[in-house]
Amino acid sequence: MFEKGQETELEIVDISDQGKGVGRAGGKAGGMAVFVDRTVPGDVVKARLTKVKKHYAFANLMKIMDPSEHRVTPLCHYADICGGCMYAHLDYDGQLELKETQVRSKLERLGGIKSPLIRPIEGMPEPFHYRNKAAFPISTGGVITKKGGAVESLGKPSIGFYRGKTHDVTNCKKCLLQSAAAMACADAVRKYMKEDHITAWDGKWQKGLMRRLVVKTGFMTGEVMVILVINGRHIPAQEKLVGMLDEALNGVGYTLESVYLNENREKGEQIFGKEMFNIAGSKTIREKIGGLTFEISPLSFYQVNPVMTRVLYDKVLEYADFKG
Repeated sequence: MFEKGQETELEIVDISDQGKGVGRAGGKAGGMAVFVDRTVPGDVVKARLTKVKKHYAFANLMKIMDPSEHRVTPLCHYADICGGCMYAHLDYDGQLELKETQVRSKLERLGGIKSPLIRPIEGMPEPFHYRNKAAFPISTGGVITKKGGAVESLGKPSIGFYRGKTHDVTNCKKCLLQSAAAMACADAVRKYMKEDHITAWDGKWQKGLMRRLVVKTGFMTGEVMVILVINGRHIPAQEKLVGMLDEALNGVGYTLESVYLNENREKGEQIFGKEMFNIAGSKTIREKIGGLTFEISPLSFYQVNPVMTRVLYDKVLEYADFKG
């Protein structure tokens, strides 16, 4: 019988869809499943149980007794506080093996297919800075209403990603997955907010202006779209911010082609509100893949990984034996 607070030694045999390592308490295949953050298959760890249910439990990692051959030290120093990279402690070959295992498991367990043929998962030569879309939440640590109704920030601007299971924003100044364009835009918005004392949205009090920064990057064209999601219809010193974004993007080899404001006054965590206003530049940006050129609008869907999108499409043509 296992209890909350108990320490146990586990061998991690799998990773859940939420990125938690999965071990078996008692060392038996049929034992209770225990989910442990920041562990990878092959690790032998000591963990303390934090929540115990009838058939599974959660635990905090106490010590790695014997590391997996696939365990690595994350290249990103935000890895243990940012909720974005759940496989940061697993090397890339291990990540590809894990994805292959997960596809096979779902086909067998959910699809009812016995012994499905799974071809090896193809990976990228350089699995970094590949995302062409970033959606950063913005925070200043809350707001306070002064006498006379003026709203002021409690802290400095943070633009990045939520910590795991929270709405606390990690102020991520360097991300190994996002484009240089996205990070340059985030730096520019931080500077603008600090210089002009711009508040960020506070969900508790339903006040504050800046909610999210969305950046779409055309890797092949160099064109960038910026969408500022705000609790309102206007931002102070609009021309100044557009100029700062333009300068920041030029500094990393991109061009600012389109800027939008999106009005989102809703209480929830949905990214966009209903109203979208083009305040500078064109209404779309262009991107190329193969011999095709695409126009991308604020709400259009486009695969976030252009490198693997091309691989995917070429693989479909190969399987279809396309002779065009």
